[in-house]
Amino acid sequence: MTATLAGDYSPSDGDQVDNDIEVDDYQTQTIIEEFVQCKLRSKGRMLHRHSVPADMETQVLVSRLLDISNELEERYGDQLNQDAERWIKAATFEKFVQIAKGVFADGQVSLSRIVVLFMFAVKVILNAFARNLSALACDVIRFATKFIVLHGVYNWIQARGGWFGVIQACGPGTSTTGGVLAFLSVLLVVLFALKRVA
Repeated sequence: MTATLAGDYSPSDGDQVDNDIEVDDYQTQTIIEEFVQCKLRSKGRMLHRHSVPADMETQVLVSRLLDISNELEERYGDQLNQDAERWIKAATFEKFVQIAKGVFADGQVSLSRIVVLFMFAVKVILNAFARNLSALACDVIRFATKFIVLHGVYNWIQARGGWFGVIQACGPGTSTTGGVLAFLSVLLVVLFALKRVA
């Protein structure tokens, strides 16, 4: 298996973007929320919890995701922050889906791309706090969870043994940057297109 755990992702033209659809994947929501909480704590911020605090096993998983994000942050954090600042001006689920699809536009899913999606959510939330739009923060966690479940990423995770299986397969010393450059170039194109439409 490759270091980035690349796999097939086949979004269809009929992918759901309905903002009214409720998605109930408590584990994914808890993982995203715990990831966001840890990132916010490091910036002196706090978010009202919708899930119970993560169990020890989930905390270990989130710790690995945070390690990956720290590696990616050094290289791509400023760019993601700029992209989040641009996106927050049209903060809807549909726009979130457009950006998130850009992460997986070439049909590949990897742990590093999932982490980049989480990082993007954190950047949007930090920008929301800075603009006194803290109510948007919970929406962003819900948007990220809904995207993962409705757009094939969750199926990819389940096919590899769930969240813990994906983390175990990646291993602590594995490089996570494969495919991230391609993601960033696609993200820039998507954001440019969104800017022209707006």
